[in-house]
Amino acid sequence: MANVTLDDEFDSLSTAWQPTYPWAFGGFGGGDMSTWYPNPLLLPADGNPISLNNGVLGLSNFPTPGDVSPDLVDNLPRVGGQLVTEGQFSQTYGYFEARMQMPAGAGMLGAFWLMPANGGWPPELDVAEVTGNSPTTLVNTVHGIDAPEPHWVDEPDMTQGFHTYAVDWEPDKITWYFDGQETFESSTPADMNQPMYMILSNGSGTPGSWAGPSDPSTSSQMQVDYVRVYDSNPYTTGGALTFQSGGDAGTDNAPSDSTSSDNISSDTAAASPNIIDVATGHSQLSAADGDVFVFSGSDHQTRISNFLPGTDKLDFEMTAQDFSGVSIDTNSRGWARINFDGNRISLPGVTPDQLSQGDFLFNTGQQ
Repeated sequence: MANVTLDDEFDSLSTAWQPTYPWAFGGFGGGDMSTWYPNPLLLPADGNPISLNNGVLGLSNFPTPGDVSPDLVDNLPRVGGQLVTEGQFSQTYGYFEARMQMPAGAGMLGAFWLMPANGGWPPELDVAEVTGNSPTTLVNTVHGIDAPEPHWVDEPDMTQGFHTYAVDWEPDKITWYFDGQETFESSTPADMNQPMYMILSNGSGTPGSWAGPSDPSTSSQMQVDYVRVYDSNPYTTGGALTFQSGGDAGTDNAPSDSTSSDNISSDTAAASPNIIDVATGHSQLSAADGDVFVFSGSDHQTRISNFLPGTDKLDFEMTAQDFSGVSIDTNSRGWARINFDGNRISLPGVTPDQLSQGDFLFNTGQQ
């Protein structure tokens, strides 16, 4: 069973995250980026790019305020938010996941990435990078001995809603995920067998850089709902998923893809007023409090909101679709995948031949 090694829901800013590297107390920046990542303690309040709001971490990027002395930001035109766990948390191998909304705007670069705890480079593991100039392009990259070229994949506009970004780093291979679906797989570089720490950053580029220049008047924010780290992939090695009632329904931008196991308890689901049976005897997805689907396992919980109780429709991302329109196919690992108007739920351990359209039932209180 996968064990949680770090779970930050950002109700407060834990000591695992620091705004500066241990070796750069005043901040860091430059290179092909126009951003200075500051130590907020050294700047006026309007120069602080890091905020918390109702359990969401905000990493902003904005023009350097006029009351900030240029020497405090290395004369750079912009201030950006960055948090690192160097010196506080590092890990060799495991599953790293964050739920984020990427920053919008030309020249912006939102990233979730890992670097060696010993301060060297390479290796580097980029879980997710998205530029404001190409918000539908997700980049997964690993730098190291015999590492492959960066991998580019088209996804929905990642600046317009929250999505989950994850990587499963194992001794022999690395697998990237977007909303629970595999996007890329690579052999683990020979030099990536050492502890690595995490970085969350919202940067901005310069003319000629990959991110490109930003408009001097543009401000942006990368939002992070949570970061969770496990010692192994919780979706392939975790325990049984069980129905749990109660809890916050989340936001309208709740993740649209969840991964569950093939052993979902049905004895507690009968209490739910709205039930969807998926191949009875294999899996069952249940609505908690009548308006939210909850997939809970290995201390991880994902909620899908916008469920319409008492009707025969589901509403994901404000797009209602008749339940009979659900399609079934196979994900990259051979598991059954249920598609709801572009939103996807994978069921590890359940193969497509175990499901059919006739296995989908909707009712309002009876099984």
